[in-house]
Amino acid sequence: MTLDRILAILGIILGLPGFLLLLVPGYRAEAILSLGLGLTLISAPISINWFLRKPPYTITSAKVTLSFLDNAIRQARLTKDYTIRPNQRYLTVLTFRNIAADGSIHSLRWNGQPIDPGWIREILGEYEVTIHFPGPHQLWREFSGSLSYEATDAFSGREEGLVYAPDHPTKTATITVEFPASRPCRGTRAYRVEGAGQVPISAPSVLAKGLRFETTLKRPRPGTEYWFWWDW
Repeated sequence: MTLDRILAILGIILGLPGFLLLLVPGYRAEAILSLGLGLTLISAPISINWFLRKPPYTITSAKVTLSFLDNAIRQARLTKDYTIRPNQRYLTVLTFRNIAADGSIHSLRWNGQPIDPGWIREILGEYEVTIHFPGPHQLWREFSGSLSYEATDAFSGREEGLVYAPDHPTKTATITVEFPASRPCRGTRAYRVEGAGQVPISAPSVLAKGLRFETTLKRPRPGTEYWFWWDW
């Protein structure tokens, strides 16, 4: 029998007499004490299991912005601005995956500073970045971080797209693509992809006469990809 079940049984054994004592005049204090101990024993394993199942980090907000650095559409920059909440103590590293593009990727930065090459791994054509902090962040205290990188010759087609795949549990993610005046956006489509399944979702809103599109995802799930396509 597991420890949580043992504690639950002990909680019932202690709590039930307390409930019955409430019906007996003169034993109110003893009844409250017994009920309190019983509820504590029952709730303790529930609280412990909840805490242990929390992911190391929660992204409370992610703002993902793709911008083009020249009118020829050869150079692009993807910036991911995060608000991050640590759910465990003593965390000193944070890993991001799903860094890929059709063209070449370079200039990986964290908070505007070049990322140590030793923190970057290339796996099957995709990059993985592990950020090392000088010390652990305070439990449940949010902090900000910005991951960015550039891509060359990654958006050469008349129809192009951006794939967003959350690395960590995320509350909200805002996806924005900024277009140059020479290539405004003419239409958008969006899909949620899980395994072999592809489900249409609300298309991003085209704004500023085609110079930007934007959409917000509520609680996007790790392991799920969100595809955003556009014509220009």
